[in-house]
Amino acid sequence: MLTFCFRTRCARTLLATMAAVLLALLPSAVVAQTQRSDNRVARTTAVQPVRAAKSKAATKPKPPKEPAGYSEIVPGLERATAAAETQGPKPITAWPTGRKLIALTYDDGPNPTVTPELVALLKRKQVKATFYLLGESLAGQMRTAALLQDPLFEVGNHTYSHKQLTKLDDASVERELTRTEALITSATGRRARTMRPPYGANNQRVVEVCERLGYKVILWDVDTNDWRKRTVDQIVQTIVSGTEDGSIILMHDRLPTTVPATERAIDALRARGFEFVTVSELLSLPRASRAGTAARPAGAGAKAPSSAATNL
Repeated sequence: MLTFCFRTRCARTLLATMAAVLLALLPSAVVAQTQRSDNRVARTTAVQPVRAAKSKAATKPKPPKEPAGYSEIVPGLERATAAAETQGPKPITAWPTGRKLIALTYDDGPNPTVTPELVALLKRKQVKATFYLLGESLAGQMRTAALLQDPLFEVGNHTYSHKQLTKLDDASVERELTRTEALITSATGRRARTMRPPYGANNQRVVEVCERLGYKVILWDVDTNDWRKRTVDQIVQTIVSGTEDGSIILMHDRLPTTVPATERAIDALRARGFEFVTVSELLSLPRASRAGTAARPAGAGAKAPSSAATNL
């Protein structure tokens, strides 16, 4: 009996000791487990922002791609236009006079629908403009072109078939111009004194051929890009924000946006004190200087902006 009690007491003591040891170790195990869990959470939390950032970067919308300019469409165009930076006569892009005079210009007409509507608007508002006529359009629209006999308007030569003149030899450039000139004279009773090269493409040789035929080469400093199917609001915004003293504004009288955009632009520009003249009237006045640009006579022309190579 005594032996049994002794054994039982020892067993109880052993169990109590083991329980005490387990109780002592339990908090450390819990803490260690908690720390491991916290570390896993911390690592997961740190990775999530990186993944989120990568996801945002991957899904960030790209800005809309600008439609291709003519330097991308017409091979060699930019190099050809850049060649006009040499000495000698140069194309004219603007003609500041210090009087806030500007020139509206329209290419590629006459159009049987748009040109008569545009002429009616300009006459109603008594606004002067210059029309650069394309021979291929003019050949089938002689009566429409006759509307431009009004003193408000000037006619200019835009070649016959809208070819890149820098790709043609001198004789072909002359044919493009003289063929169209004959049609202009027949339809309007006037001779064009200025011309605009298709795509704005020019070089020293082309400019000299045009000068020899009696034309000043006219480009632009405000390009509406209306041919890119832009909205009326976009066209008007481009005109109003880009126009300054002596600006030459490029549009086309063959698009449905031309007339409404012209009407809104006229009102906005007049409200800012601008007055409309023809290109030849602008060039007949002494050239003032814009900031950083020295004045020069009309025969010298003006340096063509690099953007001219990418525009019609």
